[in-house]
Amino acid sequence: MPEPIRKGTLPCTPPPEWEFTTVVGGQSDDPGVLLFPGNEGPVVVRRLRIYGDWEPVRPDRWMDEPHAAGEAASGVQPNQPAPDGRRLALLARAIRDATCEGNCGRTEEECEAASLQPVVWHHGVLARVEGTPEQIAAALLPAIDAFARELTAKVRALHRPVQHNGRTICAERSGWDGSTDNSPVAYDQCRTLRALDGPDSS
Repeated sequence: MPEPIRKGTLPCTPPPEWEFTTVVGGQSDDPGVLLFPGNEGPVVVRRLRIYGDWEPVRPDRWMDEPHAAGEAASGVQPNQPAPDGRRLALLARAIRDATCEGNCGRTEEECEAASLQPVVWHHGVLARVEGTPEQIAAALLPAIDAFARELTAKVRALHRPVQHNGRTICAERSGWDGSTDNSPVAYDQCRTLRALDGPDSS
Protein backbone atom coordinates (compact mmCIF):
# COMPACT_ATOMS: atom_id res chain seq x y z
CA MET A 1 0.00 0.00 0.00
CA PRO A 2 1.52 3.37 -0.99
CA GLU A 3 2.00 6.13 1.56
CA PRO A 4 -0.60 8.93 1.52
CA ILE A 5 0.29 12.30 0.04
CA ARG A 6 -0.62 15.83 1.07
CA LYS A 7 -3.64 17.24 -0.71
CA GLY A 8 -1.82 20.60 -0.94
CA THR A 9 0.72 19.10 -3.36
CA LEU A 10 -1.95 18.50 -6.04
CA PRO A 11 -2.90 21.01 -8.73
CA CYS A 12 -5.68 23.41 -7.78
CA THR A 13 -9.18 22.49 -8.89
CA PRO A 14 -9.90 24.51 -12.05
CA PRO A 15 -12.89 26.86 -12.03
CA PRO A 16 -16.08 25.99 -13.91
CA GLU A 17 -15.82 26.62 -17.63
CA TRP A 18 -18.33 26.81 -20.45
CA GLU A 19 -18.03 24.24 -23.25
CA PHE A 20 -19.49 25.42 -26.56
CA THR A 21 -20.34 23.42 -29.64
CA THR A 22 -22.02 24.22 -32.94
CA VAL A 23 -24.57 21.85 -34.45
CA VAL A 24 -25.53 22.11 -38.10
CA GLY A 25 -28.71 20.31 -39.13
CA GLY A 26 -29.24 18.84 -42.59
CA GLN A 27 -32.07 19.73 -44.95
CA SER A 28 -35.18 17.58 -44.75
CA ASP A 29 -38.89 17.86 -45.49
CA ASP A 30 -39.70 15.77 -42.42
CA PRO A 31 -39.43 17.94 -39.27
CA GLY A 32 -39.48 14.85 -37.05
CA VAL A 33 -36.16 13.61 -38.42
CA LEU A 34 -33.92 16.47 -37.37
CA LEU A 35 -33.07 17.73 -33.91
CA PHE A 36 -31.73 21.01 -35.34
CA PRO A 37 -33.39 22.20 -38.58
CA GLY A 38 -30.72 23.02 -41.09
CA ASN A 39 -32.74 25.77 -42.74
CA GLU A 40 -32.38 27.87 -39.56
CA GLY A 41 -28.59 27.90 -39.74
CA PRO A 42 -26.01 26.60 -37.21
CA VAL A 43 -27.19 26.21 -33.63
CA VAL A 44 -24.73 27.08 -30.83
CA VAL A 45 -25.18 25.29 -27.50
CA ARG A 46 -23.16 25.28 -24.33
CA ARG A 47 -22.89 23.43 -21.03
CA LEU A 48 -21.14 24.35 -17.81
CA ARG A 49 -18.33 21.95 -16.99
CA ILE A 50 -17.67 21.85 -13.21
CA TYR A 51 -14.75 19.95 -11.75
CA GLY A 52 -15.05 18.17 -8.42
CA ASP A 53 -12.48 18.31 -5.66
CA TRP A 54 -9.71 15.72 -5.29
CA GLU A 55 -10.57 12.70 -3.14
CA PRO A 56 -8.16 10.02 -1.93
CA VAL A 57 -8.73 6.51 -3.32
CA ARG A 58 -5.68 4.36 -2.56
CA PRO A 59 -4.85 4.89 0.23
CA ASP A 60 -8.17 6.38 1.32
CA ARG A 61 -6.72 9.24 3.37
CA TRP A 62 -4.53 12.32 3.01
CA MET A 63 -1.27 12.96 4.78
CA ASP A 64 -1.63 15.68 7.42
CA GLU A 65 -0.73 19.15 6.19
CA PRO A 66 2.17 20.85 8.00
CA HIS A 67 1.26 23.74 10.27
CA ALA A 68 3.13 27.00 10.44
CA ALA A 69 5.27 27.57 13.51
CA GLY A 70 3.14 28.67 16.44
CA GLU A 71 -0.11 27.78 14.69
CA ALA A 72 -2.50 25.49 16.48
CA ALA A 73 -3.66 22.32 14.74
CA SER A 74 -7.17 23.77 14.54
CA GLY A 75 -5.91 26.68 12.46
CA VAL A 76 -6.64 29.17 15.26
CA GLN A 77 -3.72 31.26 16.40
CA PRO A 78 -2.70 30.96 20.08
CA ASN A 79 -4.73 33.24 22.37
CA GLN A 80 -7.24 33.81 19.57
CA PRO A 81 -10.83 32.84 20.42
CA ALA A 82 -12.41 30.13 18.31
CA PRO A 83 -15.01 31.41 15.83
CA ASP A 84 -18.67 31.31 16.79
CA GLY A 85 -19.94 28.21 14.98
CA ARG A 86 -23.49 29.48 14.52
CA ARG A 87 -22.46 32.84 13.11
CA LEU A 88 -19.81 31.20 10.92
CA ALA A 89 -22.47 28.89 9.47
CA LEU A 90 -24.82 31.82 8.81
CA LEU A 91 -22.09 33.75 7.01
CA ALA A 92 -21.22 30.70 4.89
CA ARG A 93 -24.90 30.28 4.01
CA ALA A 94 -25.12 33.95 3.01
CA ILE A 95 -22.23 33.44 0.59
CA ARG A 96 -23.80 30.30 -0.88
CA ASP A 97 -27.16 32.05 -1.25
CA ALA A 98 -25.45 34.85 -3.21
CA THR A 99 -23.79 32.38 -5.61
CA CYS A 100 -25.34 31.68 -9.00
CA GLU A 101 -26.68 28.13 -9.37
CA GLY A 102 -26.27 28.17 -13.15
CA ASN A 103 -29.90 28.80 -14.07
CA CYS A 104 -30.13 32.60 -13.75
CA GLY A 105 -30.88 33.09 -17.45
CA ARG A 106 -28.29 35.83 -17.86
CA THR A 107 -25.30 35.90 -20.15
CA GLU A 108 -21.98 34.76 -18.72
CA GLU A 109 -20.73 38.35 -18.49
CA GLU A 110 -23.93 39.58 -16.82
CA CYS A 111 -23.89 36.71 -14.35
CA GLU A 112 -20.24 37.27 -13.35
CA ALA A 113 -20.95 40.96 -12.78
CA ALA A 114 -24.03 40.29 -10.65
CA SER A 115 -23.27 37.14 -8.66
CA LEU A 116 -20.58 35.11 -6.98
CA GLN A 117 -19.56 32.14 -9.13
CA PRO A 118 -19.34 28.48 -8.06
CA VAL A 119 -15.86 26.97 -8.30
CA VAL A 120 -15.89 23.66 -6.40
CA TRP A 121 -18.77 21.39 -5.37
CA HIS A 122 -18.05 18.64 -2.82
CA HIS A 123 -20.64 15.87 -2.45
CA GLY A 124 -23.32 18.20 -3.74
CA VAL A 125 -22.38 21.07 -1.41
CA LEU A 126 -20.87 24.28 -2.73
CA ALA A 127 -17.37 24.28 -1.25
CA ARG A 128 -15.60 27.18 -3.00
CA VAL A 129 -16.70 30.33 -4.78
CA GLU A 130 -15.05 33.23 -6.53
CA GLY A 131 -16.01 36.85 -6.91
CA THR A 132 -14.85 40.38 -6.30
CA PRO A 133 -14.29 41.69 -2.76
CA GLU A 134 -17.30 43.95 -3.29
CA GLN A 135 -19.53 40.98 -4.20
CA ILE A 136 -18.41 39.02 -1.14
CA ALA A 137 -18.92 42.07 1.11
CA ALA A 138 -22.40 42.65 -0.33
CA ALA A 139 -23.30 39.01 0.36
CA LEU A 140 -22.15 39.24 3.99
CA LEU A 141 -23.50 42.67 4.93
CA PRO A 142 -27.11 41.59 5.69
CA ALA A 143 -25.89 38.79 7.98
CA ILE A 144 -23.39 41.10 9.71
CA ASP A 145 -26.11 43.71 10.24
CA ALA A 146 -28.33 41.02 11.75
CA PHE A 147 -25.54 40.03 14.16
CA ALA A 148 -25.10 43.67 15.17
CA ARG A 149 -28.83 44.05 15.88
CA GLU A 150 -28.82 40.85 17.91
CA LEU A 151 -25.84 41.94 20.03
CA THR A 152 -27.29 45.44 20.50
CA ALA A 153 -30.54 43.94 21.75
CA LYS A 154 -28.62 41.83 24.30
CA VAL A 155 -26.69 44.88 25.54
CA ARG A 156 -29.88 46.93 25.84
CA ALA A 157 -31.48 44.10 27.81
CA LEU A 158 -28.61 44.27 30.31
CA HIS A 159 -28.85 48.07 30.54
CA ARG A 160 -32.62 48.04 30.92
CA PRO A 161 -34.44 50.85 32.76
CA VAL A 162 -35.68 50.15 36.29
CA GLN A 163 -37.43 52.35 38.86
CA HIS A 164 -35.56 53.21 42.07
CA ASN A 165 -36.76 55.80 44.59
CA GLY A 166 -38.83 57.57 41.97
CA ARG A 167 -35.99 57.66 39.42
CA THR A 168 -35.38 55.69 36.24
CA ILE A 169 -31.92 54.16 36.47
CA CYS A 170 -29.78 51.79 34.40
CA ALA A 171 -29.93 48.30 35.87
CA GLU A 172 -26.45 47.20 34.76
CA ARG A 173 -24.57 50.40 35.67
CA SER A 174 -26.34 50.58 39.01
CA GLY A 175 -25.67 46.95 39.98
CA TRP A 176 -29.39 46.28 40.19
CA ASP A 177 -30.61 42.93 41.54
CA GLY A 178 -33.99 44.08 42.81
CA SER A 179 -32.29 46.79 44.83
CA THR A 180 -28.86 48.39 44.83
CA ASP A 181 -26.28 49.60 47.31
CA ASN A 182 -24.33 51.37 44.57
CA SER A 183 -24.71 54.97 43.55
CA PRO A 184 -27.48 54.62 40.93
CA VAL A 185 -26.80 55.80 37.39
CA ALA A 186 -29.66 57.63 35.69
CA TYR A 187 -30.89 55.74 32.65
CA ASP A 188 -30.29 58.67 30.30
CA GLN A 189 -26.74 59.02 31.64
CA CYS A 190 -25.68 55.43 30.94
CA ARG A 191 -22.53 55.68 28.81
CA THR A 192 -23.15 52.33 27.14
CA LEU A 193 -26.62 53.32 25.95
CA ARG A 194 -25.42 56.73 24.83
CA ALA A 195 -22.68 55.02 22.78
CA LEU A 196 -25.27 52.72 21.19
CA ASP A 197 -27.56 55.62 20.39
CA GLY A 198 -24.77 57.59 18.71
CA PRO A 199 -23.05 60.91 19.44
CA ASP A 200 -26.04 62.99 18.36
CA SER A 201 -28.40 61.42 20.86
CA SER A 202 -29.27 63.54 23.87
